[in-house]
Formats: sequence, C-alpha cells, structure tokens
Amino acid sequence: MIRRILLVMVALSTLSFSQDAPKAQEYVSAQFGADFVYLDRFPVLTGDLDGDGTEDAIIVTTRKGNPLVDEEEFNYKVIDPYDEYFGWGDPRVTTTFNAHDPQQVKYILIIHDWRATAPKAKLVVINLPFEKLSITRIPTKKKKNKKVVTAVSAEDLGGMTSAIFWDGKKYRWSSMSGMD
Repeated sequence: MIRRILLVMVALSTLSFSQDAPKAQEYVSAQFGADFVYLDRFPVLTGDLDGDGTEDAIIVTTRKGNPLVDEEEFNYKVIDPYDEYFGWGDPRVTTTFNAHDPQQVKYILIIHDWRATAPKAKLVVINLPFEKLSITRIPTKKKKNKKVVTAVSAEDLGGMTSAIFWDGKKYRWSSMSGMD
C-alpha cells in the first residue's frame, strides 16, 4: 500500500513538473546554461538511476552549439555511452557525429539527486537514438552479482529499443532488441 502511494506521489510530481514548461526550462537553464532548451514533448522522468536512494531526473533538451563548451562553467559531464559501446566513447570526437542536422539533436540531461540544493552529479548524454524515453528495470550481464537495475529505456523510429544504465562507475548502453 505504501509503495502504491509513493508511486502515485512520484507520478504526480513528475506530471506537474512536466506540464509546467517554464519551470522546467528555468531549472535546465540554472543547472546547464541558457543554451539548453527543454523539449516539452518529452515528459520529465524521475527515478533512482544510480541506486543511492535519492530521486534522479531525466530531462530531454536541445541546444545550438557544442555542449562541451559550458561543461566546466556549469559543472556537468558530457558522456556518450551509445558510441562508447561501439568503440568511439570520446565526446570530443562524437559530438561531431550528428553535426549534419543540428536541429534534430536531442540531449538527455541526467541529474543525480536533482531535488538537492547542489545535485550530486549532472550529465549530458549525447548521440543516443530515441523518439520515446521511459524508465525501466533491466538485469545486468555481470556473471558475478547479477542484479536488476533501474535504466532509461530509449525507443527509436526503427523500433530498436535500448537502455542506458549506471553500472556503479559509469553509464553503459545495452540493446534490448537482441542486438547484443
């Protein structure tokens, strides 16, 4: 019963935040800079992605220009778990991979402990192909200590579903469509 009440409370807080685009944009600008623009067609998602017991936020934005420019000033880290899986994990290189159509570039902002005065960590995920995001739980592929973790599920137009998840050290990409 308590679990249901907590789920409803989280859903309502997420719903009210995502329906208030000016507040979401204000938060994004304060934490990542005014160049990031909240895409209100994607709801703000919340969940405990890093397993520390605090709520983390996932916000989809766009931006003109390279996200690496403000990385130091706003104290966030740009990561590319998708291309890292395929051997190209350096964001200094992979930020140029989608340069042919900058209007279509979407960034996933992950804020660990987002309700705190100073978030524990702020990340900008680049190059993940998606048209729909959700929170899911997936089993890890470790042979020892196999466990189920909270992940961000990404579905693209081609029907491929993948996920990014925290492995205890960094975010990793995994196919959920049998490609792995």
